[in-house]
Amino acid sequence: KKEAMKAHKQAEKAAKDAEKAARKAKKQFRAGLSSAFVKDVTYEDGVEVEVGTKITKTWLLKNDGVSPWTSEVYLGKQTKGKLNPVSDSKVPELLPGKEGEVSVTLSLPSKEGKFRTPNFFLCHDGKKFGDRFWATVTAIKPKSADKDLAKVPVEDKPKKSYSQVTKDSVSKADAKQKADVKEPLGAHFVRDVNF
Repeated sequence: KKEAMKAHKQAEKAAKDAEKAARKAKKQFRAGLSSAFVKDVTYEDGVEVEVGTKITKTWLLKNDGVSPWTSEVYLGKQTKGKLNPVSDSKVPELLPGKEGEVSVTLSLPSKEGKFRTPNFFLCHDGKKFGDRFWATVTAIKPKSADKDLAKVPVEDKPKKSYSQVTKDSVSKADAKQKADVKEPLGAHFVRDVNF
């Protein structure tokens, strides 16, 4: 019975030691996580985009820490002090020193103006790490072909055809001779003019 109790205590101590070692390893891993913003890959800040459209914003990030980014690293969005995971985004698994792209789908509002997203962070186990990054876009009215056509001036008078112009340019004295001439199907020589 004493030996069973001793074995049980040793097993409990081993389990506590293993749990303590796992917490220490997790803390070291977490302390080694970092990210650095490198550049905007798509839609640089301030770019004009039509109102009401959806865009895919992509950033290039670098793992500048000592811990690799595992499948447990995810994109988080900070709104009103809360850090929420972004479900439609995947963070690449990267070794330290490597770069990778992170994308998110953004829906623009239906009104014009300059808009900035909340801050995005990379996260692990509910905690953010590294640089924050965001998107800034200017929502503009859609460019419509109908509106562009409306800018083209419209003349009040209908345009004359070539045959009407040539008929009008012939003097009244030639009117009688012109009456005998049938309208041509192509180019028509009216008269030679010398300067």
